[in-house]
Amino acid sequence: MMVFDSVDELINFLVKDNRKIPFPTRFINVENLSDFTTLKKFFEERGTEFIFLSDFCSIDDTFPNLRRLRSRLKNLTHDACVLPLSEYLRVQPGQAVPTIENFFGLNNDLPCAHRIYFLMYRFENLFYSVECPDIRKKNCVLLAKSSSRDDFSLTILAPTLRFYRELPEVDGFKSYLKFFESAPESKLTLFTDNADFLREQNFFDNVKVFVDAFDLLRQKFSLPKDFQSTFGRDDDWIKLAQMIAVDGSFERAFYREFAIDKFNVHVLENFGELNDFQQWLLWLHCKLMNVGYVYRCAKKSKSLRLKF
Repeated sequence: MMVFDSVDELINFLVKDNRKIPFPTRFINVENLSDFTTLKKFFEERGTEFIFLSDFCSIDDTFPNLRRLRSRLKNLTHDACVLPLSEYLRVQPGQAVPTIENFFGLNNDLPCAHRIYFLMYRFENLFYSVECPDIRKKNCVLLAKSSSRDDFSLTILAPTLRFYRELPEVDGFKSYLKFFESAPESKLTLFTDNADFLREQNFFDNVKVFVDAFDLLRQKFSLPKDFQSTFGRDDDWIKLAQMIAVDGSFERAFYREFAIDKFNVHVLENFGELNDFQQWLLWLHCKLMNVGYVYRCAKKSKSLRLKF
């Protein structure tokens, strides 16, 4: 691969690129969105055609069809810039290396005068894992050094957790790709029906996936560590998460629900008149108490099966 000290140095190489040399693919990696935007503008000013992955998603919440993309690239008669391949592979890390190696195969299908640029973001470490035995093809990977690296984060949520707000946010995988095709930012929340599938991936970047409210509460809202998911039903945890998203903590949500400033045993006097959710919430709170008969009962119980 070729390493450049700056994005300006890389652009200077692209301008002078010898079109008589074979192997027309160029994987260009940058580590921050400022450089990404600079390169995108460079290709725009040169009149390079952009090929967007979102155009290869059949519906709003599906992954792009890379076979159709490859077929399109094989039939090109001019330069093109493909993006954002890195954002698709970021959530499909197991496919990253074989996909890049597959696109290297385009070097055998296209005339050397054409160039296909894959504009990549934060993939430098992965490119060192790509098998490229032909030394000439290694120069198809261009890395731009940078003095800064974005504080990137991608939060992926199941649609049932839509109450959680952390802007910017997009709905569906196609919109996720379009976000990076137009005006990308280093932090993003994605709501997708694919969250359960993506949860099993071994990500190499700062990507977190939440498919149920308990996981979201535990990692985003510091739910008391003594709580277990088996303590409640999914709809209970969702309602509690909705409350904590507003109030900021379990304690404040509890006090607001019962309209009190601090806990006292008088809350228990009308236990039988409380709705199911309030009884469950009160039982959870009792498990956090450090002393007393009520605490001992709640602490030893694994579900709401006690009477006060």
